[in-house]
Amino acid sequence: MQAHTHAAQRVLDTPELLELILRCLPSRDLLLLQRTARLWHGVIASSPHIQRALFMRPDWYLEGKINDPKRAINGPGERPRNNLLLRPVLGGIYPTMTLKLITPATEQNLVRDPYDLSPDIVPQRPSKTEQPSTGHWAWDISVAFPADRRPTTPTSKPAIHFPEASWRKMYLSQPPATSLHLCRRWQRAADPAIERDLGIRMGDFVDLAVKAKESWDERFIGSDRDWHFEGPIQFSHFEEIA
Repeated sequence: MQAHTHAAQRVLDTPELLELILRCLPSRDLLLLQRTARLWHGVIASSPHIQRALFMRPDWYLEGKINDPKRAINGPGERPRNNLLLRPVLGGIYPTMTLKLITPATEQNLVRDPYDLSPDIVPQRPSKTEQPSTGHWAWDISVAFPADRRPTTPTSKPAIHFPEASWRKMYLSQPPATSLHLCRRWQRAADPAIERDLGIRMGDFVDLAVKAKESWDERFIGSDRDWHFEGPIQFSHFEEIA
């Protein structure tokens, strides 16, 4: 028994092996395990894979799918991940995803080249693919924030006031949203209310939303007294056409 205990301890004391074990755990558990020991905190903080799972490091890889009615299965590719880790901390404030079909007439810049930002994720630059006239499947991120009150939390801890809280470092989604537009009743503002080329983190979003009345048009406040935002999720590349 003692030999098994020593062997297990050696595994947990070896950063490379500890990372492999931690990568199998749910993201919420990883946040709590950061408090276990300095070694565990260091492994979690330095692992690109774990940091992407915790929405603290961007993952720009997302393949776009072309709308082709002639295909047997015509639909979107992988769905972007919305950050559900925010729900226990901020209550109802967490992003959702909406599927859209973008036609050539409404098409905007949906593709970004993530190579310069994350070469470890996209080892080669995506190839340029000619797009057909039928359009593309796309995703919008949506999120709301109270316009005239602090968000309520499901716990007694005022987590939203902690300047070093983990949630403040998190992206809203993977791939990260880079722009959010105010919207109301199916109308979207032409210019972004929040824009970050490297991705919008939740701390930036909350700080701007708390001061929103200084710079945003109050006509976008909904009947629920919330600001509502939408923004496109950009693809790293589109599928190759056979």
